[in-house]
Amino acid sequence: MPRGLDPEVVVARCRDAVESFFACRLDRHGLSFHDLPVDTRGMSRFGVLVSQGMRAIPGGSVTSYSALARAAGNPRAPRGVGALVGANPVGLVVPCHRVVGITGKLTGYGGSLPLKVALLALEQRMASAVDA
Repeated sequence: MPRGLDPEVVVARCRDAVESFFACRLDRHGLSFHDLPVDTRGMSRFGVLVSQGMRAIPGGSVTSYSALARAAGNPRAPRGVGALVGANPVGLVVPCHRVVGITGKLTGYGGSLPLKVALLALEQRMASAVDA
């Protein structure tokens, strides 16, 4: 929990954001959880940049481990990105399900590959509704 924040308020905001997401109610950012804080204390600079990169992926879109590694300043570290993605404890807030293999192939996901497919499909439907 980031310092200086009331845990009860943060938990309530998280609950409301998750309920809105699964009810397909979009916030002012569309399909994101940008208003929710993420505690990056203890993370390396690379880890923080990868986390920020995942949060910047638009809902309904995907990016590759390699692209995130390049964006974080270490193009030779897609496996490092994979390790960070796999260790992500807040999967909707830092949307690791939006990260795919360089060929676009859906790769492992801590919550299960079928859940990754379902989350991406839900986001694509919501993004299409916003664009319409």
